[in-house]
Amino acid sequence: MNRFSHRLFFLCVSFLLFVAASCSQKESNPWVDRALSMAKAMFHDDTTGYSPYVRPGFQENYTRQKVRTQIAMIEERFGTLDSLILPVYKKITSSHVVDILCCLQKGMFTWRFVFDDSVRLVGTTLLRPTIPYDPPSYVDTSAFTELPVLLGANANLLPGKFTVPRGKPPYPVVIFIHDAGPRDENETRGLNVFFKDLAWGLASRGIAGMRYQKRTYAYPGQLSPDSVSLENEIIDDVYGTIDFIKTRMNLDSTRIFLVGHGTGGYLVPRLLAEKPLLAGGIIMGSPAKSVTDGLRERVKHLLSLPDSLRGYSRVSEALIPRLDSLRAGLLPDSSRVFGMPARYFYELKESSPEVFLRSSFVAPLFIVQGGRDFEYGMKQLGEWKSLFSDTRAVAFKFYPDLNHLFENVLIFPAPSPRDYYIRTHVDSLVVFDIADWITKRVRMQVPRTGK
Repeated sequence: MNRFSHRLFFLCVSFLLFVAASCSQKESNPWVDRALSMAKAMFHDDTTGYSPYVRPGFQENYTRQKVRTQIAMIEERFGTLDSLILPVYKKITSSHVVDILCCLQKGMFTWRFVFDDSVRLVGTTLLRPTIPYDPPSYVDTSAFTELPVLLGANANLLPGKFTVPRGKPPYPVVIFIHDAGPRDENETRGLNVFFKDLAWGLASRGIAGMRYQKRTYAYPGQLSPDSVSLENEIIDDVYGTIDFIKTRMNLDSTRIFLVGHGTGGYLVPRLLAEKPLLAGGIIMGSPAKSVTDGLRERVKHLLSLPDSLRGYSRVSEALIPRLDSLRAGLLPDSSRVFGMPARYFYELKESSPEVFLRSSFVAPLFIVQGGRDFEYGMKQLGEWKSLFSDTRAVAFKFYPDLNHLFENVLIFPAPSPRDYYIRTHVDSLVVFDIADWITKRVRMQVPRTGK
């Protein structure tokens, strides 16, 4: 950062501090007070300032080691803390949410704290300030419009975006299914917006797209690790979105495609088996047979990285035997791995593509993989091919230089989470290939049988 940027940054911080002082609330808010004190304690490695205030069942996510690792990652990118300002409080269903603007030497970000009614912490999320979107060259903004929608399977609807091509309907439409973890409608990773790139690129080619906030993102704290399941986190909302498209948009199932990324792609065979009249699915960067095996490969890769890249990951050698025990089914259901109960991973195993591909229908699928995708291992495309050796309705594509977000980032010696902090876009060839595949499938309208 040059001298002018430093000066501009601190002028901005000074202004925000002035606004904060001028607009401070006269009445104390217990959730705001708790969020500020916990944030300060986490930055200063004071466990007595945050550990006692974490809700039972969530404490494993806030051990001293995990908090210190997160703070180290923050400080590596943004420098040391200058101030915590402008807390904003809002209530979302039964959760109390406080967003704090964290000002550091090299930049700022928003830290979201989520509490229950008893002012106990149930979750935190790092949010980045809104970055203006510069569409990639393959996007033609005159070819479509984008509408806000509310989607989902229950009363707590999910905010989303519907990209609608200009021209005569009916259109083929894709539903985007997130990878693991709380995700916004764009599936933002680092500085990049994976689903938005895809949705706008496909809409520029006459294909509508429906993307929405994942439930664990839209309603933080609503699903605790002890209550979360594949159904209430992912599957119910996909089915709710399908019903919305069919009833509100007047589109039939034969024009609806599923686009699943990571864990979302892993679930596409199950979703197509349970909804056999859907047009087909695109599986992107997903494990083929075992999520647990894919996570083990990820951990091994991250541990092999040099310190300059490994600082962006939060893994340790101790995870390897733990994942081995999980794979063998030896961990108790309530035992945590990556913050989730072992029961959740056992549910994923029961939803393996291998299980659902034994059904009698032939699912039109397009399965794509990047050669620099370390998230679930770099050999997943071969695993997928072994599942479909006798199937003609499945197409495969390998992109040697692309990462998990199907971006071309070759700056660092090895792929790592640091790639996601290089501002770029989904590679144009991926968008073109998906659009071509969908267009051909709509024209063919191959009959399908199912349960």
